[in-house]
This record gives sequence, C-alpha cells and structure tokens, in this order.
Amino acid sequence: NFAYGDTTATSSGDIAINAASVIASATGDYAFTEIGTGTLHTGVNSGAISGNITINTGTLSLTTTDPQRDSYEQVWIGKGGSGAVTGNIAVTASGNIAIASNGAGVSSIGSISAPVDSQYNWLQGKGSGNLTVLSGGNVSLSAQNGGNARIESGSFTTGNISVTAAGNVTLTGATGGAALIGGISAGDSGLNVAVVSTGGAIDLESTGPSAVQIGNAWGGGVTGNISGNV
Repeated sequence: NFAYGDTTATSSGDIAINAASVIASATGDYAFTEIGTGTLHTGVNSGAISGNITINTGTLSLTTTDPQRDSYEQVWIGKGGSGAVTGNIAVTASGNIAIASNGAGVSSIGSISAPVDSQYNWLQGKGSGNLTVLSGGNVSLSAQNGGNARIESGSFTTGNISVTAAGNVTLTGATGGAALIGGISAGDSGLNVAVVSTGGAIDLESTGPSAVQIGNAWGGGVTGNISGNV
C-alpha cells in the first residue's frame, strides 16, 4: 500500500509472505522492486506509515544491478515515508540470505523515515520498531561499483536490529560499494544492533574505496545524538 505523489495520506496494514524462496531483483534504469507499505520514489508522503512485515522462506535473494552506474535501482523489504514510520519487520529463512548491489542502487531490508520541510531539507527522523533477520544458513551483504547492501533502519529514534545466522555473516565492499548492518540517522537516534553467528564467522571485508560497517552511522542533513548498544 502506498499513496502516489505529495500527500499527507496515511498507509497501514500488515504484510505476510510464506514461500519456499523469495527472489527480488531490479535491473536497468530506475527499476524499483519493493515489498512493503509506503514508498520514497513517488513524492513526499508525510502521512503516518504503520504495520508489520513478516516473511518466512527457505532462501532470500535481493539484487540490484547497474554496472554502468548511470541510474538508480532499488530492491527493498520495508516501509517508507516522509513522516512517522512504525512497526516491526521479521525475516526468517531456513537457508541462506543474500543481499547484493552492483552499481548505483540499493538492496536492503529495513524501514525508513525521511521527513523533509517545504524546501526538501532533512528533518528529524520519526521511525520506531524492531528489525529481526534469522537465517539457518549464511547471511551475506555484497556491494560494489557504488552499490549499497543494507540491513538498516533509517532515521529511527528507537528500536532494535538483530541479525542471527547459523552459518557465516559476511559483509563485503569494493570499488565504492557500502555494506551495512545498523542504522542511518537523521537527527537523534537510539538503535541497538546485535549480530550473532551461532556456528560460523562474522567477516567484514573492504577493498579499495569502499565501506563496511556493523553499527549506526550519521546520514547527514540534521545534527543529533547517536546512541544505542552494538
């Protein structure tokens, strides 16, 4: 559910998916593939966005591809809007979870609150809720050529981000890519981040001009205090 164009309309409701596999990809100029309520690419919707997202699957794959880096693509599981965004996300896979971005796009799990004023200047974020990712296999986030791979709550003032894998948790970045498990804040933010591998390794690898991180980062635009445990 989402409202099209600049509006103050609200969107709500729960989303539940049960499948042997979930595969979402976006390839080519300005391609968007989304599972969630609200959106961030059809206008400024300052109405409240609420509801929970629950996914139970065998494997999960999220991929954006644009090696030319000449446009913007997005694959996204989450809620998004320019006002208050509330609710929980729970993704459970019996096998592997793979999040990859090659190019100028974003592949992500997590909701985003992105308030702006009439001049499109960033305002204090208004997000709250928990993000939980469980894998019976490996969790991998891979970003290259300017891409972004994320398990992220964006501009959330409160909440928890928890990633647990039976196998490895791997974050890799190369040639301008960025991989993140955590929060990106606008203004004050107090997110707790926990990453656990019960039977493997937690591996962060950055090559060349790139960035990988577990934790919370400042997104710019609005000053504030970042807190929470990692």
